[in-house]
Amino acid sequence: MKITAIVAPFDPSPSFPLAVAPRHFDAVDEFVKALGQAAGIEIPVIEGTLGDAPREGYLILFDAIRLAEQPSIASRAIVMNADRSTVIASLERDRTLGAVEKHRYFMWRTKRTQDNGMGLFGQKTVISSMGATLVSGPFQSEHYGLAASSSCKDLPSLICAYLSAHSALGAAPGAM
Repeated sequence: MKITAIVAPFDPSPSFPLAVAPRHFDAVDEFVKALGQAAGIEIPVIEGTLGDAPREGYLILFDAIRLAEQPSIASRAIVMNADRSTVIASLERDRTLGAVEKHRYFMWRTKRTQDNGMGLFGQKTVISSMGATLVSGPFQSEHYGLAASSSCKDLPSLICAYLSAHSALGAAPGAM
């Protein structure tokens, strides 16, 4: 399995000297390291735009701007820091592989010792095939739901299990 993380490049502004690089602010390297350990692979981080994405493999996106305009990227991407109020509508509209909501990712960043295998919005068929549970509640649509798995100890292992299940289904990226 090939995974690449993409984060927006840092463009410091003299008018805002206290700005923090998105890669640092979002603890991208720490998350990618944990995800790589769960997957047993090295995961490169690209500071760039969606245009810099490799043509193959899964993507962990820390910047989802204009994702709808690039369906070949959306269909193999997990979007980090998704907005809770629009996450399901965005997944359905863009046919994105999955998403992690802002607050859930913040909880991973700040309280890792209390982390669990819950909090990935994904395709219901993939969630079912990996033996995870669909969390009941308002965050569901025809194709997407919120996954929880007692066999996953944390968010990185949940994402890894989800990507492995998607790959095992033999589905082309984006297939529902």
